[in-house]
Amino acid sequence: MNNISEIYKKWINNQNFKDIQTINEPNKIYFKHGLIEGCVEFYSLKKEIVELKIVNLTNNENKFFLHFELNNIERAKELFTEMIECLLDLKNNNKTKVLICCTSGITSSYFCEKLNEYSKKENITFEFYASNYSEIYSKGIDFEYILLTPQIKHQSDEIKNIFKDKIVEDIPVKTFATYDIFKIFELLSKTKNSNVTYSPKRVNKPLKLGTYLVICIIHYYQNFKIVYSIYNQCEKINQGEILKNKYSLKDIEDFLDYASFSFPNIEKIYICTPGMINNNLLSFPFFNIYDQDLVENFSKKYNKQFYLCNDANALARGYFEEYKNIDNFILYYSPLASRVGGAGIIIDNKLYNGNNGLAGEVQFYQKLLIFSDDVNTLSKTIEGQIELCYKQLLILISCFSPDKIALCCPMITDLSKVKQNLQKYIPNRFIPQIIKVDEDIETMVYGAILLANET
Repeated sequence: MNNISEIYKKWINNQNFKDIQTINEPNKIYFKHGLIEGCVEFYSLKKEIVELKIVNLTNNENKFFLHFELNNIERAKELFTEMIECLLDLKNNNKTKVLICCTSGITSSYFCEKLNEYSKKENITFEFYASNYSEIYSKGIDFEYILLTPQIKHQSDEIKNIFKDKIVEDIPVKTFATYDIFKIFELLSKTKNSNVTYSPKRVNKPLKLGTYLVICIIHYYQNFKIVYSIYNQCEKINQGEILKNKYSLKDIEDFLDYASFSFPNIEKIYICTPGMINNNLLSFPFFNIYDQDLVENFSKKYNKQFYLCNDANALARGYFEEYKNIDNFILYYSPLASRVGGAGIIIDNKLYNGNNGLAGEVQFYQKLLIFSDDVNTLSKTIEGQIELCYKQLLILISCFSPDKIALCCPMITDLSKVKQNLQKYIPNRFIPQIIKVDEDIETMVYGAILLANET
């Protein structure tokens, strides 16, 4: 290790953490608390690289992961502190969370009370929470298991289709009627090691562009991912993700520092991100980012070609590639339980950004629409998401009259309800074909590459 590595390692070892066990190994420092494990690992390549990682050992799920070049000791301390904050949050709630959902939440609350009493008595790592059906989509995001009571079994297929990355099970009638807590634990033990199935993903063949890097920033509620892929011509030579619970543009720079010397042959870098983009100026108010010229700043620093695009636009362009018989296309993108979506608009076979890049930013005209309830409340239910969706689609259809609309909205599985509501305001013959698509990272990557090479 060089001098800065020794300084950083010494600083880490001088930190005191109550109830966290610290274990030093050559080039590694572990931080353990029960079934939550953090690790700082040092790599001596051409430059010093540090990897920070937190794993929930109950399911081997990464909860925090990144690697960076150790060239700024203050930045390194900041990232370590963020990792420890995440570890402390996890250690204070390191049990496997189970959501039990019924119609009102009353009967499920009583059942959860009995299950938690038994879990505490027997030191079982499951922790149970109750929910009524109207809150399942906003609450279910944070749970590994979702159990459905017999009263809402008729919604089971729909819920399972929306929560594709969760374990969703029906509670048998007799088990729920008798509050048989042992049958619940038996049900959980059977599903604990089962594989979660995902819908098949379409893989789009990247273009032959030399060696290039694609970075997709995905905002997931209380955390975010930086998903990256490195290609040499059509072959993917490296891929991975960075997972954190906070976000700043410095995170992108940290990764670019690492990628630049680890893969020095990278010629072009594509960044796909949420937010508004106007002449390469990024504004993402949720993270206090306003008018940041990433392309100019990063191009000067790394001496490479950079391209920036919006996530909804990239998805729209990626999916549009398979529709050769149409000219006008809109993709409406609304993540799970989101109160506002965004639209990628393609007119005459070209992405339409509009003046100042505001085309498709439905957040602005949504403020003028009249809804049956507060948008935050509507966003938590399927019926509410349908209302948010069709009222915004109505304006998009009236303004652009596309040949086809793709809905990338995990909570909307029944497109007929969207169409039925649209028919209240516009004749059926004027409603374009509406299809459902997935939030597919490969399609987003492909769309980002296509957009960059069309400008």
